[in-house]
Amino acid sequence: MSKKRTFFLLSVMLMLTLAAGMSLAQGPQPPVGQSGSDAASPQASVSSGFTYQGWLTDGSGSPIDDTCSLDFTMWEAENGGSVVGHQLVTGVEVSDGYLAVLLNSGDEFGEDAFTGEARWLKIGVKCSADADWSFLSGRQLLSATPYALSLRPGARIVGEQAGSPILHVQNDSADSSTGIRGYTSATTGFSPGVTGQSASTDGRGLLGLATASTGTTYGVYGQSASTDGRGVLGDATATSGTTTGVYGQSRSADGYGGYFGNIAGGTALYAAGDVAQDAGAAGLVKAAVYVECKGVASPPPHRFFNTVSGNVTSHDVGYLPVSGTCVLDFGFDLSARFWIAMAYSNSGATTVSCTLNSLSNYQLVCTRRDKDGNYETGDIMVLVY
Repeated sequence: MSKKRTFFLLSVMLMLTLAAGMSLAQGPQPPVGQSGSDAASPQASVSSGFTYQGWLTDGSGSPIDDTCSLDFTMWEAENGGSVVGHQLVTGVEVSDGYLAVLLNSGDEFGEDAFTGEARWLKIGVKCSADADWSFLSGRQLLSATPYALSLRPGARIVGEQAGSPILHVQNDSADSSTGIRGYTSATTGFSPGVTGQSASTDGRGLLGLATASTGTTYGVYGQSASTDGRGVLGDATATSGTTTGVYGQSRSADGYGGYFGNIAGGTALYAAGDVAQDAGAAGLVKAAVYVECKGVASPPPHRFFNTVSGNVTSHDVGYLPVSGTCVLDFGFDLSARFWIAMAYSNSGATTVSCTLNSLSNYQLVCTRRDKDGNYETGDIMVLVY
């Protein structure tokens, strides 16, 4: 014959982020009804388990002293909805009506049971003399402790923590592991997995450090699987000042401040705009000019770019006023630079040569000749590295 049971919820304590030793104390503390402990030491990780405490009476209101089994079904809604998980706990000692059980210590409700959404428990009890289960009417809402609320969706951790992080996440696994992971499941719209922001005049919105002295390591690693994605995007939104969307730096003599590759054989680096480099550095073209060399009154260049001084001018050669000659002023010291000159001609027989002007290290004296070596007026192109 089934006996009527009355079951009161005393407290539910989510042990998601609480430090060891912190407990919820409201009135007299009931005895713990299970042997063993899943509590964390100061060095251990806190599990996803939580303690459920209750007070059980019989139909007349008298506290029960017995050994009982408890059936817990977790739901995603107070009414209707879907089951999140289920756990049966046997051999629970009930003393003077008080009981306490540790739930979900082995993720019985599922690894994703607590991700910030509300949860409800449907509870059943069956003691030693009971033939059938007795179930509480309705479902009981699981409430979180104040510290656990800091992990709910939309939560903020705000405070002052000088000299150290306000949030520290550490993974001590010796195998492939992740310290922190951000994920967004949206398939459209601007949806970063992780964002960083700094208001400091010497701040870093996001700082990545790879401190290992060996191995292929990355301070920041970005990857995108989209057909129109960006592995890493840097956006400097200030409209003035010397700003950098993405800045790379290497302190190794054999290292690269930035390295780009395309394993599919496509373009490794694409720039939608000008590309510049310090004048003293090797690698990129510093300046280029497309101009007509005609001796006296050589006209301004047709086109040019100059990442160092910003301008290129053309002059006639005063001491050599003949056709096919011109002086090109780049506005920066060319004495330690390399350059290449070519004729803009369909004949293929015209040659161009440029030498540093003995009167100015900023200038090249260029001549254009035909296949017989005669000066010839025409267009030339010059690249300075």
